[in-house]
Amino acid sequence: MARPEIEAKTPLGTRLRAIRKKLGDPERGDFAKALGVSKNTLASYERGETEPTASVMAMYREKFGISLLWIALEQGPMFDDPSKAPAPSAEVNPLLMEKLYKAVERAYKEVGQRPPGHRVA
Repeated sequence: MARPEIEAKTPLGTRLRAIRKKLGDPERGDFAKALGVSKNTLASYERGETEPTASVMAMYREKFGISLLWIALEQGPMFDDPSKAPAPSAEVNPLLMEKLYKAVERAYKEVGQRPPGHRVA
């Protein structure tokens, strides 16, 4: 079982963690390997205990298209290279789907009809 996340001590640490989340939240070890650092080193960056070197920052740009200006100052878009940005999430929000289902059901009920199953789905 994974340990609960520790809140970052610095804004930079928070941004570095946000990058990994935005990229689909890969395992820290896999992400660290892509950057050429150890899992513990990446954890230290994301907790804001240490700061990445210039070469590590360059790897964020090279591997993932992350803007160095965004990393350093949170200015501009997160991604300099849109071709490396993740596709928009296609996750289904179950609470929203339930609300939509109930709204469709109510609309049909108000006009005295029963919704066909494929319309509700």
